[in-house]
Amino acid sequence: MFVLLFKFVQISKANCKIQIEKVYKSAFCWHQGLVSVPQDLPVDINRLDLRWNNLTTIQNFAFARYTVLEHLYIRDNQLRSLRIYSFCGVQNLQLLALSGNKLDVSVYPYGVFRPIENLKYLDVSRNMENGKTDEVVYSLAFNHLVHLRELHVDLVSKPNLSKSFMGMNSLQKLWFDYCYIYYISNKTFTSLPKNITELRMQNCKSFFTIESDALRHFPSLNALDFSGSHIHLHQALRSLYPLQNYRMKEINFHHITYSSITRYDYDVILSKEMMKYIATICIQTLDISYNNIVAIKEMSLIMFRHPECFINVILSANRFGIEQMEIEFLDFFYKMTNLKLFDFSYLPLEFKNPVFPNILYGSPQNNIEERIPAIKKIKTLFLPKQLKTLRLTHFMANMNIDEIRAVNCSLTAIDLSYFQSKVFPKFIFENNHYIIELDLSGISALNTKSKFPQLNALLALRMRQTELCRLIDTDTNIFSWAPRMNKLDISSNFIWYLKENSLGDLSNLYFLNLSNNILQYFPTSLTKLENILTLDLSFNRLIALNEHTRGWIDNDSTTFVKKVLQPIIEHKWGLTMCCEDRDFLVGESNADVRATSIHQSRHIIFLVTPAFIGREWSSFEIERAKYEKISNELQKIIVITKDISFRHIPSEFRTIWKDIYLIDWPIEIDGQETAWKKLRLWFL
Repeated sequence: MFVLLFKFVQISKANCKIQIEKVYKSAFCWHQGLVSVPQDLPVDINRLDLRWNNLTTIQNFAFARYTVLEHLYIRDNQLRSLRIYSFCGVQNLQLLALSGNKLDVSVYPYGVFRPIENLKYLDVSRNMENGKTDEVVYSLAFNHLVHLRELHVDLVSKPNLSKSFMGMNSLQKLWFDYCYIYYISNKTFTSLPKNITELRMQNCKSFFTIESDALRHFPSLNALDFSGSHIHLHQALRSLYPLQNYRMKEINFHHITYSSITRYDYDVILSKEMMKYIATICIQTLDISYNNIVAIKEMSLIMFRHPECFINVILSANRFGIEQMEIEFLDFFYKMTNLKLFDFSYLPLEFKNPVFPNILYGSPQNNIEERIPAIKKIKTLFLPKQLKTLRLTHFMANMNIDEIRAVNCSLTAIDLSYFQSKVFPKFIFENNHYIIELDLSGISALNTKSKFPQLNALLALRMRQTELCRLIDTDTNIFSWAPRMNKLDISSNFIWYLKENSLGDLSNLYFLNLSNNILQYFPTSLTKLENILTLDLSFNRLIALNEHTRGWIDNDSTTFVKKVLQPIIEHKWGLTMCCEDRDFLVGESNADVRATSIHQSRHIIFLVTPAFIGREWSSFEIERAKYEKISNELQKIIVITKDISFRHIPSEFRTIWKDIYLIDWPIEIDGQETAWKKLRLWFL
């Protein structure tokens, strides 16, 4: 248990939380039920966040008293109208976010943005609940925003953009959200600024036609994003006609082919004709994943003229193989000399050892002799030197590759989870290598054994569902090739027993996941892991913990405070803490020092673990926290539960349960990130 001391938390009359970071002052007025802009906030706020309130309009001069305001968020309210002078007085405004309201693109008063002509970011998207069927003239009058760089706006079914965007010579990024358009002609974007570099039309849920020369109005375009839109890959590739020989940072065509599109075949077969425009473009990031590409004709996938431009290539969740161009594809792969991420996952091409019914003889397996065709055998796959991430998860195909070799490669992460092939390739790393993350989940440990060299830089290894139980009982060198590893996931492996040396020497380990196994007793060898911070033994067959194990867990609470909470709260967030094991003076009365520490603190955190239940001073500290809370000296009582069920939380908390801020500390890293954000929000 420890107590936190805070130096600054202020609450305004409008119940808005004021936060100061250096010279930047923010006001957070979330979920306040506000129907008008609060006028009792500090006049020198730089950021005002009014998200999740009930504002229906913004009155004239509503923000005039906040003259140094730079960032204004009014997302997710009920705004239906603005006044012509709504934003007068905030000429320093740099960002305005109005998304998630009910503002029609045709009802903005002319000149509403004139007072904030220095604005650089404007979001008025996700306001149109439907796309309308008649032509809609945009009345937003963006032409006053001569310094605007990024704009998010809805795109109705029949947009007339003729005058809204004139004069926006600084606009670079244009996002069309809540997209309802069903036809983009060669003239639709005529009036848009020529300096736009990024065009994003995501999640257009109705099929739309785009004419082949519609993008000619973007001579500076270097990023195009149609992801999630009902356009079909065939049509998207054709729309690149005006962009031939361009240099593009990104082309994102992720999941734009749907079975509901009847004008084109759902099964996509790439051909030279389809690829002739995109093949001329120098592309850094290309995503054509999840488009039901079933075949490649005429080696059209590797006809790009500039393979050296690629940095990220994502081909996942399609259904095409490369057997007929295997040598040529791997040669092209090596020519992508600047490639950093290659994702060729979720490819169900060929099943390993399939079994067929034999109707004639009643045998469960087809006895027809398998005849292996004369195919070109690839012995070695060479990885590009700049490649950092190789992702081949859920890959089911017969690879004719014996080894994957990296020479002076920059590779740091490999994901081969649920990789299925008749032969698992051997990995060879020549000279320096810095593999940090490796995922071998779903592959039998018998197949991956001895397939990797010594990986001294490896920090995280995941081997879920790998039949590790077949090795761990007899082989004490399973992890000897990764001696510096600090994160290990060996869950779901039917492990029922761990010997003293089953894990070998993993002295740096601080995260170990042994969940979903069949352990009946707590492995005593785990208590020798001096740096362990997170140990997951959930969903095993453990019945009880012996005294030695309970004592070890008790000591773990102190470790969690010192090595997890303290570095983040004190060193990263810059807040002051008072911890029992560090700050309580020897010789003073235990009761007095605890009472004084709680009284002098703004917030208190109770770390509730199994060891907390029988701890001598727990009840006293809870009762003292209740007293300080009732006396209004203590602002928040935060309870973090770790490795304990809710039914075992001390009953003393029940009388103040409505005043408690509770976090059940998660095991997974993603969950911990959410917990940290929640904790920081409560403090600040």
